[in-house]
Amino acid sequence: MSFMQDDIGYLNGEETVQVDLEGKAANVRLTISSDHAVHKTATGHRFYGGLAAEAALGLMVPQGGRLRVAVDMRGLRGGVRASVTVVR
Repeated sequence: MSFMQDDIGYLNGEETVQVDLEGKAANVRLTISSDHAVHKTATGHRFYGGLAAEAALGLMVPQGGRLRVAVDMRGLRGGVRASVTVVR
């Protein structure tokens, strides 16, 4: 997989988003929907996460809103499989 995105819907800011990776490291970004559109244009955007080298990454939801998770291999070699779970 080179790119995956998941619209995880509206969250109130008290949850944790669990991203499980199988394979090599990947870039993991949690964005609020309004920032996701900016991310797609490759300009400056605000996100939570970054390079994930561990098999599991827990991201606390920073604020309420409609959220997306993007996992990509930009700048990395190999492949990865990812699954996303919301822990309430």
